[in-house]
Amino acid sequence: MLWYNFIKNKNNMTDNLKKIISYALILFALIGIFDTAYLSSRHISGESVACGITNGCDSVLTSKYSEIFGVPLAFAGLAYYFIILIFAFIYAANGSSSILRALASITGTGLAASAYFVYLQFFIIGSICTYCIGSAITTFILFILSITLYKTFKIS
Repeated sequence: MLWYNFIKNKNNMTDNLKKIISYALILFALIGIFDTAYLSSRHISGESVACGITNGCDSVLTSKYSEIFGVPLAFAGLAYYFIILIFAFIYAANGSSSILRALASITGTGLAASAYFVYLQFFIIGSICTYCIGSAITTFILFILSITLYKTFKIS
């Protein structure tokens, strides 16, 4: 009986950890959505961005590096975070290993892109955008969460 309770509790802990990480993925995807939605709305309206602790948001957001093929990076980021949100909801609902693999791949790609954009801010543009750094941190956290899920719960 004691052995059964141990196994049952271990499975409950595993299920709880999976749920907690899944919900954290959803939470950080929503944070990314709010961040990039704010930047996207400012781009559309043409209004300046309230930068906060740094003064370089407008310099970064209007630089030649702020668009890819004419699409503002804020729009691309918004799409990225929505994709993560959708995949996180699907994973939370059914625990699919293929969704888990996709989350790890997408967030890995997002992390590489974020690292490049942070490099551009520090070494090429010479200005720092608080919201962009926030997005990079959010992407880093999403990557760590998705890799943790993948390494811990992947089904071969």
